[in-house]
Amino acid sequence: MQPKPQETAKAKPAEKASSQRWMVQCGSFKGTDQAESVRAGLAFEGFESRITTGGGWNRVVIGPYKDRASADSTLKRLRSSGHSSCIPLSVGG
Repeated sequence: MQPKPQETAKAKPAEKASSQRWMVQCGSFKGTDQAESVRAGLAFEGFESRITTGGGWNRVVIGPYKDRASADSTLKRLRSSGHSSCIPLSVGG
């Protein structure tokens, strides 16, 4: 019976790792007009983003991505397009 709890303990971290997602945030603004302006600029350059709201902030985000490597790939493209303020964010998990 002792090996079963060990297997269960190993399974829990694996579940957490699989539920973790990544986003790229390209701005956080108090005003919706500023957030919409950034979102529109990203769309014009071919990046599909959306605005999330919470705590009085309007965040322009891209994603989610299944892993950090995918988020980093988008981040690299964004930075080469001049969006140097974008950052990766871990969500969930």
